[in-house]
Parts: sequence; structure tokens; C-alpha cells
Amino acid sequence: MLRLHRALEYIHTFLGYLEDIDDETSVGQVSKDAYEESLMKYHPWIVQKAAKLGMGMLPSKKGLIQKIVPDEDQAKLEKVRKVFPRAVEEMRRTYDKTHVFYKERNLLNIP
Repeated sequence: MLRLHRALEYIHTFLGYLEDIDDETSVGQVSKDAYEESLMKYHPWIVQKAAKLGMGMLPSKKGLIQKIVPDEDQAKLEKVRKVFPRAVEEMRRTYDKTHVFYKERNLLNIP
């Protein structure tokens, strides 16, 4: 569960950054930034390098959106754009609540 908690920190950080970039920007650097703020501290050097290498191959924001809505249906795209910020906020709230739970029970430093 602690591993999932840590992963959720990365996910909500990454997705939160996506809102601030234009459609042609590669999400690779955004992913690396989110990784460095969250999961990287838990990984050995070799895993860090492999993760960052993989992140460098991520598509642009537009390419990522095309993976989510492959038919580029405008109604679906608009729905995703509308719901996306709320989903990120709910992930952040879930992470924060879970973090307090783990912290109160001294469970954040489990290896």
C-alpha cells in the first residue's frame, strides 16, 4: 500500500503539470520533473536512470491525448478537458489524506 501511495504522488504531480504545457510539448520532461519530486528518492541509481530513459520516449501532450481519445471525437475531448482538473484534484486529496494516515502511524519510512 505504501508503494501505491508513493506512486499516486508521482501520478498526481505528473498530471498536474500536464495542464501547464501546450499540446506540442513532450511530456517526457514533465514526467522526469514529477519523478524527481516524488519517486526518485526511493529508487537506486540504476532504476532512476532506466526510468528517466523511458520517460524520454514519451510523446507530446497531443500524442498522449490521442492515446486517451484515439478517434479525436471533439465531444469526448471536451469531456476529458473538463473532467481532468477535477480528477487530478481528487488524486491530490486522496494522496494527502493517505499521507496523514501513514504519517500518524509512522509508516512512511518502511523500506
